[in-house]
Amino acid sequence: MQNDTCPQIADYGPGGAIGSWRELMSAAVVVRSTLGVSPSAYQDAWDALGPENAAAVMACILERAGHINSAGGYLRDLSRKAERSEFSLGPMLMALMRTNGRHAGGHRDQQKAHTLQTLKRAICSLVVSRVSPMMRSIHLFELIDGSGKKTEISQ
Repeated sequence: MQNDTCPQIADYGPGGAIGSWRELMSAAVVVRSTLGVSPSAYQDAWDALGPENAAAVMACILERAGHINSAGGYLRDLSRKAERSEFSLGPMLMALMRTNGRHAGGHRDQQKAHTLQTLKRAICSLVVSRVSPMMRSIHLFELIDGSGKKTEISQ
């Protein structure tokens, strides 16, 4: 399994690790400020994506910060797309997984595995928020990880 999707966000967690949704969301607020994203842009992302998914998007933006001219503008654009159901976090995470996997040489450790697990749960949250109420009773999702194997993620 590829564990290097968004490793940089861990640097902003307590003790240099992300161990829960709360820690991911706290780290995302620090990253928001660090990248110069306005509180209103981040609030728009919370409203459009939900707090967990907004935090996961901030982790992705942090990973690609060197390639993004305006993190706030990019986040606002993603928020508008999400409002129109034109944005999905899954492909963004999968692209980072592929990109970072090539550059990291497959380095694995428990901290990064937990961060990836947290981000995969964000995908599940986004999927649940976009399906019909009847489908929200689903508690188990299968996602394809970087190795091509199916991984069960409980919601």
